Amino acid sequence: MMKEKLNADPPKVAPKKEPGVDNCWYMAGICALVLFLTSATIRSSGFLYIGIMDEFNVDRGQASWPICLMGAVSNMAGLVAGPLCQKFTAVPVMYAGSVIMWVGIVASSFAPSITWITITQGVVFGFGSGIVFIMMPVFINQYFDKYKGLALGIMYTGSTSSAFVFPRLLLFLKETYNFRSSVMIYGAIIMHITAISLILKEPVWIRRKRHEDKLAKQRAKAAIFSIENGIAKPAVHPDDLPKTGPNSESLTYGLTVLRCPMFYVILVTYIIYGYNFDVFMTTIVDFARDRGLSIQDAVGLVPLFSITDTIGRLGLPVLADRGYLRRSTLVMFNYLLMGGSLLVLPWVSSYTGAVSNLAGIVAGPVCQKYTAKPPMIAGSIIMWIGIISSSFAPNILWVSITQGILFGFGAGLVFMMLPVIITQYFDKYKGLAFGITYSGSTSSAFVFPRLLLFLRETYNFKSSIRIFGAILMHVTAVSLILKEPEWIRRKRHQDKLASRRPKQMVHTVDQREPNSVKPPAKNTRPATGSLMHGLTVLQTPMFYVVLASYILFGYTFDVFMATVVDFATDRGSNVSDAVSLIPLFSVTDTLGRLCLPVLADRGYLRRSTLAMINYTLMGLILMILPGVESYTGLVVVCLVLGTFIGCGVSTYPALMAEYVDQQRLPISFGLVGTVAGPLFILKPLFIGHFRDKIGSYDGMYRILAGGLLVLGILWSAVVCFEKRSQKVWKVEKERRCINQVAGHSFYCQPVFATTQPCDSDVEALPAAPTNTSAST
Repeated sequence: MMKEKLNADPPKVAPKKEPGVDNCWYMAGICALVLFLTSATIRSSGFLYIGIMDEFNVDRGQASWPICLMGAVSNMAGLVAGPLCQKFTAVPVMYAGSVIMWVGIVASSFAPSITWITITQGVVFGFGSGIVFIMMPVFINQYFDKYKGLALGIMYTGSTSSAFVFPRLLLFLKETYNFRSSVMIYGAIIMHITAISLILKEPVWIRRKRHEDKLAKQRAKAAIFSIENGIAKPAVHPDDLPKTGPNSESLTYGLTVLRCPMFYVILVTYIIYGYNFDVFMTTIVDFARDRGLSIQDAVGLVPLFSITDTIGRLGLPVLADRGYLRRSTLVMFNYLLMGGSLLVLPWVSSYTGAVSNLAGIVAGPVCQKYTAKPPMIAGSIIMWIGIISSSFAPNILWVSITQGILFGFGAGLVFMMLPVIITQYFDKYKGLAFGITYSGSTSSAFVFPRLLLFLRETYNFKSSIRIFGAILMHVTAVSLILKEPEWIRRKRHQDKLASRRPKQMVHTVDQREPNSVKPPAKNTRPATGSLMHGLTVLQTPMFYVVLASYILFGYTFDVFMATVVDFATDRGSNVSDAVSLIPLFSVTDTLGRLCLPVLADRGYLRRSTLAMINYTLMGLILMILPGVESYTGLVVVCLVLGTFIGCGVSTYPALMAEYVDQQRLPISFGLVGTVAGPLFILKPLFIGHFRDKIGSYDGMYRILAGGLLVLGILWSAVVCFEKRSQKVWKVEKERRCINQVAGHSFYCQPVFATTQPCDSDVEALPAAPTNTSAST
């Protein structure tokens, strides 16, 4: 008889939510307006930095003191603002901070020396703005709970919005009047913060809670009386009551946060992040001027920066609000990508390839969640928007952002979705399918270089880029045709139904407890198709082998394509002959992509064996390349090398599909791109070291060849392991099928018995008589 589960866990009760929580969006708008005015100095710090240098005739170190002190004192204001807010609520503290702020900025306009402006603008204004900055999130957290990420994003968009107004406004005021007058007018503008702070107030549920706590405290202090014979006598004196913790409004209670370990994690995070943000905003305009930009173009970078800043503040926190990511996971990804972006800033020439790979950190999870088609369409749109925007570029930095980052990100999304779609439609012949797919890349070498050159000669460079962007729009139209195969959609639907179906009870045969029913074991594995299921690929050893193969092969391919023309000119070839190497290379590259993977598709070789041979021969040929002196020798080496490079391009996604199941492929391609992106950023340094410092590419090619030979050794170990595992599997398979009864193998366990058909390869064995009993 089945036993019912009596000890069921009680249902969890959701915490009580106040009626006004998450509804007062006007408060987020008011706080955004306050930050719009307060953050103008931060967003205009580049203007102030250069203005102080020119006005007081000081060096960069002295001019940076007022700017740096603003940030430092703004943070130190928390030492005063925190206890005052704990004692008097946020409204009066906010009001006082706004007054101190505009007093400091107006006083700085009368500065006779750098010391005066350092004190007034750096210390006084910084202290007042720090109080205002600290009070803003206090208000937001009082009014919002579930959607506080979005509310904080709206609030902080006020800071980014100021970048569209105040840098240009202050520059206009300086040109119309002078630097001091522009600062004085700005001080008059931020006086409005004092008026706005009078509108802010605490929510009614916070005031009610404070009032209830106050009443409870008064009751606790009152003496407790008992009535004996009609006479009231104190039963318990307040001093005899048990001691409780500190009052929730007291400074002592606030200091208990020092016992929380996560407080120190957030503290370190804020310090490092704030340091990077302040230094970047202070120096980006001067950095742009050092790169040859005019003051107008350099100042114009701040509004461009603020566009994506606003998108990040509004869009990314919603991922945590909606439960798609933990806030800690979002923070981890955010700071990793921030660090990578700052790392690439000095080397704008390698943006496209690096960002194309870094797109995997977005492409993988999005494809895992929404299938391959939506990110494919989005990537195609981002791609041509970036190219067309670059045709309007007024300077090199604009091109770096639009063509390097924007186009690179969109192209990365497209590149990573194509192998996902191919692996959905092909299994046995996926190598040939990848070869056909990637032959499109080599075919473009025969069309677009000549076409763009013709368009440039007919019109001009920017017009040719614009027409190329119009051609790329067709990628969006083509991506609308692509769709998931029917069997993939059916499998996803079946997995979804299986996850919703109630778990079946498992019946066991047990001598100790007959007729018992055991509940099914709790399934701790992540759901198929989820992000966590995709990340289980990190537990697969072969994923790291394929990852290393992609990085070393991709590094070699990109560096070779970037330097082979210059290498040929160093060997005495003229520019025309050197450029002709690329189309010749592309011919055998196409053959390698189409023909060699068929050897694995038809079963003549394992894919691992093909990878071993391919990487080994690539390494040997690249090792020979530095010794070639004649143009004929270069042509022969490039033709042979192109064959194996083409094979390597088609083999990588086929290897990934060989060792990783279909459900985890999107996140696998995304992780590979995420790891490879930051490493590919270093290519200019790698190339420049050998050509500019050593004076030759010979050592560079030998190092790349050594990496490919190491890959060959790694894949030879994989081949040996696979052959050994196959032999062990065959022996074990034969051993399992020896004990068979009437064509069925029989397994006995103490608590569970089952029969299952034996493998098909034992059907030829004579079947036992039907009346034979199974004996062990």
